Amino acid sequence: MVIKREPFPEENDLVVCTITKVYPYGAFARLDEYGGKDGYIHISEVASTWIKNIRDFVKEGQKTVAKVMGIDRRKGHIDLSLRRVSESAKKNKLQEWKRAQKAEKLLEMSANNLGKTLEDAYKEVGFTLEEHFGEIYGALEEISLLGEEALKDIEIPEDWARELIKIAGENVTIPTVEITGYVDLRCFETDGVEAIKDALIKARE
Repeated sequence: MVIKREPFPEENDLVVCTITKVYPYGAFARLDEYGGKDGYIHISEVASTWIKNIRDFVKEGQKTVAKVMGIDRRKGHIDLSLRRVSESAKKNKLQEWKRAQKAEKLLEMSANNLGKTLEDAYKEVGFTLEEHFGEIYGALEEISLLGEEALKDIEIPEDWARELIKIAGENVTIPTVEITGYVDLRCFETDGVEAIKDALIKARE
């Protein structure tokens, strides 16, 4: 389970959740990023269209993305909405969630190698990486690409730095993009063909 530094989300945040109970006029959902806290989705926030049967829209065990509409921290109540989340926002949030899960597995591997727990990993380096890079997996991508250089401005224990460099180098692949196109080269000298060949060879080198 991905661990967040804060125990509660903020109002208007998007959260990954799992539907746990469905009733005629609403549904309960477990917030997967916040220690399994429960949120409630009123039927009016399930979909923008008229709902005859709520189970046509939500089912127990369904993984989805909801928007936080209100929070009562004292009572532990969290009101959620599904209809206020666009398809693109849902897709982006689930992608972010998958990256966070990958990052957590690598953090756990590192922690095991150092004789520490996953909770130790988050407290000692995970939250620091998240704060500096925006997300932990993004940090591991930078470490995979740049090695020790990626960590020069961050204060983390040396044993963690060595382990993260090792784990990232072995398990994180930087996505590449192939760009194709056409280039029109012209040379009006008598040996123009040879000049163009030489220019292309030098560019490749």
